[in-house]
Amino acid sequence: MCRFYVYKRNPQGIYYAEFRDQSTKKRIAFRSTGKVRKNEAITIAADWAMNGIPDRFGNRQSWAYSLSVREIIQSVTSMPITPEDALKIVKALEDRGLHSSISSKRRGPSVEPFCTWLRSFWNFDTSKYIAEKIAHGQRATKRHCQDMTSRVKDIEAIIGSKITLGEIKRSHLSDLGVSLKRKGLAASTVNKTVSVVTTALRWAAVNELISIDPTRGLKGFSGEKRKRGILEHEEALTLFTIEWPDERARIASLLAMTTGMRIGEILAVQHKDIGQGRLHVNHSYSIRDKLKTPKNGEIREAILLPELRDALLQLEKRSPHLESPTRFVFAGRYPEGPLDQNRILFGFRQALVIARGVPWEDEGRRNEILEEYRKRWIDFHSWRHFYSKYIADRVDSRTGQLGTGHKSKTMFEHYADHVTEMDMNRLEEATIDAFTSFLGSKSESEKFVI
Repeated sequence: MCRFYVYKRNPQGIYYAEFRDQSTKKRIAFRSTGKVRKNEAITIAADWAMNGIPDRFGNRQSWAYSLSVREIIQSVTSMPITPEDALKIVKALEDRGLHSSISSKRRGPSVEPFCTWLRSFWNFDTSKYIAEKIAHGQRATKRHCQDMTSRVKDIEAIIGSKITLGEIKRSHLSDLGVSLKRKGLAASTVNKTVSVVTTALRWAAVNELISIDPTRGLKGFSGEKRKRGILEHEEALTLFTIEWPDERARIASLLAMTTGMRIGEILAVQHKDIGQGRLHVNHSYSIRDKLKTPKNGEIREAILLPELRDALLQLEKRSPHLESPTRFVFAGRYPEGPLDQNRILFGFRQALVIARGVPWEDEGRRNEILEEYRKRWIDFHSWRHFYSKYIADRVDSRTGQLGTGHKSKTMFEHYADHVTEMDMNRLEEATIDAFTSFLGSKSESEKFVI
């Protein structure tokens, strides 16, 4: 039995019962008996001490149970506990179905449907996460946010729409990654989609929206990364000997091939960026973010060949907008923005087909040719890889990085890692030169007959 005392707070009032733990002497309960006579108050307090104090629903727990719970709480609040210990405690509560029921009674984002919360997390205009990044001078773009938001649909199809933020476990994230991989997606695509969730959950844990970070210990997926293709040397030569349906696409392709610029950087070129032998890559442009800093957040200079400089200036003169230092070379319908990038991409695809001697109007052959290039993963961005490849053959990696604007030597070498037919021909010539002496004195016509 627990020791108790009864007393009045004031002479005219009712009696209160105070219960103390006999071992620690600490008060563990304090209740009003509702009685003004001491003997009646003692009778009620004695009943409580024997059978437990009833809660507001009339239920009673034994003092042994109450003291055990109190000891557990004291242990949790006073003993040194590691994050791993905390996970074990939470798991024990989850196994009994208690943790989720407690979470569901809480207010705030933790009870919001997870995928609904995830969409708001990646909303560029309202996200606290994005606002923090921008405030700290970090790069955050609308295009990136839209890309991340577009992946939520696939995530919701796997983990469901009813699960709340507070109910997300590590097992949900593991199942998400495995399910995406089983669809045959590349490892990089799976990791990018999973990062939509992990980035948000880590931020939620740091900002105490959830008690535990479920991303801890989660492993990413690895696999051979698909390499973007580039045109063979002869293909590129042929491409620039034909007449392009859209001269703007031809000039943009030449600029990409000779400078390694991205399409957004090409569209952002303004009159003031054109120098003598140099092109100042100060901006990139996208329909969502408008003018912004180039990828990686750093401006650079690119080598501008004289022929291309003349072509850019001639193209700018055709602009319908007033002359100014900020007039776009690739003019759009309105002076505030450049040409839609889809016009460049379409013109490039047209040229690929025409260079094969096939009219664009021949839908059957056209689709066959475009499908072939798709399988080789050749698109406008391939010019950047083309440039990296041919520069890498002639300069060291550090110098090559100055042209492409790559942050690391590894990324530059990834772009330059292509084997063309010309490479194989050079390898063949070197092999013949190195090993002919080992093949005996056969005539030239007999040496390579197998």
